[in-house]
Amino acid sequence: MPGLLTAIDAEIVAFQAERIHPKELDEILTITPHERRRWTKDGRLPTSGHTSFRNGKKSVFLVLYPPTPIRALADRPEQIEAWRRTDAITSAHANSGDGASTA
Repeated sequence: MPGLLTAIDAEIVAFQAERIHPKELDEILTITPHERRRWTKDGRLPTSGHTSFRNGKKSVFLVLYPPTPIRALADRPEQIEAWRRTDAITSAHANSGDGASTA
């Protein structure tokens, strides 16, 4: 039994150390790449580091996401919808002409 518990603990630690790639995150949360980038930039989505790779002469950098908080967020789709509503309101205010006239 102690060997089994040790193996289970090791699996849990390994899972927690794994990180989710952006496309996987989009699928898990059913969000768009635009939403992911915006919510990552403003801190709504937690990150767990970065990775990079070369594609020919071009370097590609990816933000990685921690599985545990992302799983918790996936279990609360109402949070994603609340973020979308907030973004829609913010966008509507930005586009409503509240700024100074350029005429």
